Amino acid sequence: MGKEQARISIYLPPIRCIESKMQFQTLIENLPVGICQMELDNSGVFLYVNPEFLDILGYLSIDDLSGIGMRDLHLNPTEWDQLYNDLLSRRHMTGVEVQLKDQGGSRLWASINARIVENDKSKDGAWIDYTVEDITSRKLAELRNISQMENLRQASLTLTASLDLKEVLDTIAQCALDLVYGMRNCHIFLYSAENGKKLIFGTALWGDGKRNQPFASPRAEGLTMRVAQSGQPIMVPDLSSDPLWKVQVCSVAHAVKLGADGISIHVNVGAPREGEMLANMALIADECEELGMPLLAMMYPRGPKITDSNDVEVVKHVARLGAELGADIIKTNYTGSLETFSEVVRSCPVPVVIAGGPKQKNVEGVLKMIYDSIQAGGAGVSIGRNTFQHENPTLMTRALSALVHKGATVKEGLLILRGAR
Repeated sequence: MGKEQARISIYLPPIRCIESKMQFQTLIENLPVGICQMELDNSGVFLYVNPEFLDILGYLSIDDLSGIGMRDLHLNPTEWDQLYNDLLSRRHMTGVEVQLKDQGGSRLWASINARIVENDKSKDGAWIDYTVEDITSRKLAELRNISQMENLRQASLTLTASLDLKEVLDTIAQCALDLVYGMRNCHIFLYSAENGKKLIFGTALWGDGKRNQPFASPRAEGLTMRVAQSGQPIMVPDLSSDPLWKVQVCSVAHAVKLGADGISIHVNVGAPREGEMLANMALIADECEELGMPLLAMMYPRGPKITDSNDVEVVKHVARLGAELGADIIKTNYTGSLETFSEVVRSCPVPVVIAGGPKQKNVEGVLKMIYDSIQAGGAGVSIGRNTFQHENPTLMTRALSALVHKGATVKEGLLILRGAR
């Protein structure tokens, strides 16, 4: 008898009773449910386990279970004792929920099915067939729901019993932290429609219990103000910017079908999830290459890792990063001067255009920024709010076009805006 045959005779005694034992073994070993066979004794010594059973419990092979029985894997061994006695009495059980421990000692919840198998024709006599399904995620969700309901009950008692605004806001913040899984902090601002439509700080609560000033003050055109004025909720992963996390909403192939002339993608380098955005950009760049679509990458240094989003070294880095991932055009921040922006252009192997940024009152300043960026070697501009929010978007567009395409000066651009040219 060969080595492998000897192993089967030791670990899989019941399988000898099956005519197509190799096919049956292949089926069992590929099922997405933990399956094991145990000796019919209180210790539950293992005769066979499939790969899924090992994976659930964190073991590499059945050899790692040498000297370990099912009783040892129960978080509370007396639970196994009761289950074993019930099994002896009933001969089978279905959908019993138990708590086990993996190889590292961590607790997990499982739903088990068990039955006693007796075979007079087999010298092995009787054994236990046992299946295990990991239900840890479901049980944790159920426990969270129970906790959430209790938190809501406590919050309702506080909100109805107190007229103190600070106490009410603190209760709401605490309830939000308890109810939203994975939430790190909660900030509440009060909106005053009167007196200039301002946002007034209400309370801040962090997961570690700290109560302090808000992480950041809401911007006049930011998400918090938009929510306050519209009364409609906006869900985003990170409110430190507006927002930092960008998601893909259309495939390149679908854009081609719609007749698009190019693809645009937004990446915030320095954001907590920059890696996911960069990886997604690389995939989109490959699709654009295959379908012959030009790709404009809006590469912005934004997030908690960025201290100065206009720093020339930072902007050079994000521009080059976008180019090396496959962008045909880079849109990024202007660094503040002709000299520094020329460094960005020289370091990037593809054309660079500047973003316009927030709406500015000083139109001459906008035109000078555009003029200097072109003189520094920039390929153009991508201006939004400073164009369509201008009092005369048509004239502003003509002025921008003259600066970019006709070599006009700032003075000539101002004349266009005044309708003198």
